[in-house]
This record gives sequence, C-alpha cells and structure tokens, in this order.
Amino acid sequence: MTVRSSDSKVYVVSILSDDGETEQCTTPCTLHAAVGSGTLRVRGPKHYEQSIFVPHADTQVTLRSACAGCYVGGAIGLAIGVPLDIASIVYAADTPNCDPYFGTDYDLCKNDRDRFTLFAIVFGTAGIILTVVGIAELIAGGARGKSRAVMSDQASAAGPKFLGAGMVPLREGGAAGAVRFSF
Repeated sequence: MTVRSSDSKVYVVSILSDDGETEQCTTPCTLHAAVGSGTLRVRGPKHYEQSIFVPHADTQVTLRSACAGCYVGGAIGLAIGVPLDIASIVYAADTPNCDPYFGTDYDLCKNDRDRFTLFAIVFGTAGIILTVVGIAELIAGGARGKSRAVMSDQASAAGPKFLGAGMVPLREGGAAGAVRFSF
C-alpha cells in the first residue's frame, strides 16, 4: 500500500493488524501490511488513529488533513461581512432627501447624500464579498471533514465538492446569490 499526504507534510504511519503485526514508514512511503482489518496510526503535524481494511490488491492511501483554518476564516468573514452589510443598509436607508433645501443648504445636503451613497456602496460591496468568502470557507471546511486516511477507491465518494459561488445586484435594489456544489 502506497501512502502519501495531501498537504505534502511528513507523517510517520504505522499499521497494527489484528494479528499483532506492525508495519511503519515515513511518508511518502510503501507499507507491506497483512491483508485484513487493522488500525492505522498517523503521527506528525496531525495525530489520529483509524480502523482500516487492507485489501489484497495494491492500493493508494492519501492522508487528508482537516481544514481548521477554513472554519476560522469562514467565521471571521461572516463576523465582519454581515455587520458591513447591515451598515450598508443603514447608510442607504439614511440617505438624506435634498428636495426641501435651496442654495448652500442644497449643496451641503447633496454632498452628504453622495457621501452616504458612497459609504453604502463600499460597505455593501465589502460586506457581500466577505460574507460569500466566509460561507465558501465554511463549506470547504465541511467538505474536507476531519483528518483521515482515504483509500484510492474511497476518494471519489468523499462528500460534497464546492463548485462556486456568485452574487449579482438587482435593478430594484438588493442582490441575488447562489452557492453551487455537487455530491
């Protein structure tokens, strides 16, 4: 069985078979483990144990690492993006009506209105981008799952795959968005 890591870091991998035999190597490497069930032990930047079944045929095992940074990045994106979206809505709703003003007062009001509109656009754009990136990071973290070893025949069936996200402004105001992934 050929063992490699998806993050290109070095791991010490050992298999303890049910009959008590132990094989060990350092990634990337090849293990000559007995056919049957056993326990895969991984030590390195990530530590975990996992029950596996060693098949008769040669197979490839990929050590996949969880994406803790995805969850942190996603949470930060949402924590900053949503308040910016709210600030954008507040600035857009608070834009002054300059119709009752004349002369210098009208010019001051128009400057305020332009500034409020600019703040609404800037905050709204930044908020939408951070919110979408935060959601995408959370989805990516969930798709990667916990740290685990994946046999080559299991890799194709390993959960949802993120395909993309998009958002478009609507003429009447607001926006429409979508996130796309496959299972």
